[in-house]
Amino acid sequence: MFPLFLYYRLASDDFFAHVMAGATGAKMPRGNRKHTIQFEFSLPPLAEQERIAGVLGAYDDLIAVNERRMALLEEAAHRLWRDRFVTHADPAWPLRPLGEVAEFRKGKTITGTQARSGAIPVVAGGTEPAYYHDSANTKAPVLTVSASGTAGFTRLYYEDVWASDCSYLDGAMGVPLFFVYCFLKANRGMVENLKRGAAQPHVYTSDLNALEGRFDMDAAQAFEAQVVPYFEAVGVLSRENALLREGRDGLLPRLLREEA
Repeated sequence: MFPLFLYYRLASDDFFAHVMAGATGAKMPRGNRKHTIQFEFSLPPLAEQERIAGVLGAYDDLIAVNERRMALLEEAAHRLWRDRFVTHADPAWPLRPLGEVAEFRKGKTITGTQARSGAIPVVAGGTEPAYYHDSANTKAPVLTVSASGTAGFTRLYYEDVWASDCSYLDGAMGVPLFFVYCFLKANRGMVENLKRGAAQPHVYTSDLNALEGRFDMDAAQAFEAQVVPYFEAVGVLSRENALLREGRDGLLPRLLREEA
């Protein structure tokens, strides 16, 4: 068997459905090994396995190139932020709360049972969307900070989302959102120190808005104007990757049907 073909075959929706059908546990489902290894699938000739893996691998190669470009663009923005607000910061700039520059809002919680079938990511306490809904309560781009779970996790979304168990800034607020994103990334320790609660640590919206830094409002706006093209380019690449993943995932069953 060609290893890369096996990888793509086991990354398919039907294999995931098979694993979940045998999983046990309500809150944290666990796969059943005996059930999992009973998964059956047709195996094309080796040459066809290589061909199928090559077609799908071409999609992943494009995705990887885009991800490297996205990382370089973000790093350029972060370097510029450090140069402007750390290396060459004006000592006369006042110490001010982050909420004066851009005031975070608290998301509106929606549970999995309340969510209606749709494609809008619901941002809650994890590093990935908790589930999907049919409407959004934000306007892209959206900066989210998880309130619980992986509390303090900061992420930019280049699509409208439903902000649930998180704090957020979005493109409709008219604030220097990318400046705040770079500020939070550069001050991860400060965000970590905001966590409150032993059993389930939380990062609260009010505490985010109270974070302090030395920066000038005009300098923050000037930085924002300079890096908007960087992040817009990242957004274009992010959306392109979403389409590539969708195309790749939809292609596998078609290729398998052709070989059946």
